[in-house]
Amino acid sequence: MKNGISSTCAIKAISSSFSKIFRILSVGCCSLALLLISFGAHAAVISPSMLEISSARGEVIHETFTILNTGSSEQTYFFDRVAFKPMEESGTPLFSQETKEASALTSWISFPETQVRVLPASKADVPFEIAIPDDIASGGYYAAITVSPTPTDIVTTNGAIIDAKTAILVLLTVEGETTQQLQLLDFHGALLSSSLPFSSFQFRVQNQGNVHVVPRGQITLKGFFGQTIQVIEVNTVEGRVLPSSTRQFEAQYPQETLSWLGKAGYQLSHLSIGPMTADLALSYGSEGTLFSSLTFWIVPWELILVLAGVIGIILACYYGIQKKIKSKRL
Repeated sequence: MKNGISSTCAIKAISSSFSKIFRILSVGCCSLALLLISFGAHAAVISPSMLEISSARGEVIHETFTILNTGSSEQTYFFDRVAFKPMEESGTPLFSQETKEASALTSWISFPETQVRVLPASKADVPFEIAIPDDIASGGYYAAITVSPTPTDIVTTNGAIIDAKTAILVLLTVEGETTQQLQLLDFHGALLSSSLPFSSFQFRVQNQGNVHVVPRGQITLKGFFGQTIQVIEVNTVEGRVLPSSTRQFEAQYPQETLSWLGKAGYQLSHLSIGPMTADLALSYGSEGTLFSSLTFWIVPWELILVLAGVIGIILACYYGIQKKIKSKRL
């Protein structure tokens, strides 16, 4: 009897616990849903998406960004400053309220007003200041200004993820003794076809300096005879590499849709046979350069078979003619 009562009590306790957990999850999901609905219902376009500023110590910088209300009703937008860091390899910014204190720049940014009302299909210019202390080190300082239809304390409490489209990245360089130093960690690639030079490449660079840099350059594909097959531009979107971060870049010589004879024609016109080199040449900053090379082997099966077929036809014709000549002599 006691065992039965104990089992009943245990079941009731477990049921009560599950009910509490369910209620907590329901409230949390509803809060997050309302927050997401709020973001979606009051869409805004913020420009510019990034500000690159260079200034000296002790100066006060005056800047402005624009909010365009694309919704159908008047909306109030709230501003805040948050720290961010680039996601490893991809460079995508990761925003965090918790690391605000770790970013000096967030404490230098101030707004005359922390919110603004914008009429539907209208825009508003928002001024702000960056007061640079006169006792800081030279180099790069990074933060983001966020724009949200929800007050900052609610966004922080609910742990909402900041969409990159609702944030302005602020990249500040404090002039002085700055170092621009990139290190090429690796460069590799692969052929998309064993008989054609269509290929994809990846390379990683690490910023060992104290300011952000933009690597630019080309990958030049050269054939066995030194001829240039293709030149591929890299980092066409001008992705930045922040200090103490590593970023991966990709480039591709896209594969064309060719018929079997089309492949043979391409191989012949580009002399795509044997070893092919891929030369990576990067430049950054005022005079920084990086170089690396890869080698691939191309076996033009289609061209080989076409040439073998042509040679076979020529030989067959030759021996056929020779046979006729001999038969006439007899």
